[in-house]
Amino acid sequence: MEVEETCQIVIPVKRFLGVSGSSWLTFWIFYAVILVSATHFPEVKLPDAPHSDKWIHSCAYFLLMSLWCAWSMTWKSPQRGIMAGAVLMLLFGGIDEMTQPLFNRHADIWDWCCDVVGIVISGGLCGVVSVFVKSSRDKG
Repeated sequence: MEVEETCQIVIPVKRFLGVSGSSWLTFWIFYAVILVSATHFPEVKLPDAPHSDKWIHSCAYFLLMSLWCAWSMTWKSPQRGIMAGAVLMLLFGGIDEMTQPLFNRHADIWDWCCDVVGIVISGGLCGVVSVFVKSSRDKG
C-alpha cells in the first residue's frame, strides 16, 4: 500500500486593527478607483468658500495614504511600506492632476501640493504608529 504524502503550506494572514492585509489592499484599490473617477468626471460645483477644494484634496489624499499605511502595517517592515506608499501616492496625485485636462477638468499645481500635505501628514502619523506596531510584534 502506497502512502501519499501531501505538503501543505500555511501562510499566516497578518492583521492590523483586526483586518487582514488583503482586505486593507482591497479597500485602498476601491478608494483609489473612486478618487480617480471623482477627479475625472464633470466638475461638481463646490460652495463659494475660499480654497474649499484644497481641504478636500488634503483630506482625500490623507485617507488614500492612511489606507495604504494600514496595509503596510501587515508587512514585515511597515516603514518600507510607508515610504513606498508615499512615493506611489506622490506619483498618483501628480498623474491624476496631469490627466484631468483630458477630461475637460482644470489641473492645478496647488491641488497637487495639497495632496502632498495629506500624504505627508498621514505618512508621518503612520510612521509613528509603525514603531509601536513593530515593538509590539517584537515582544509577542
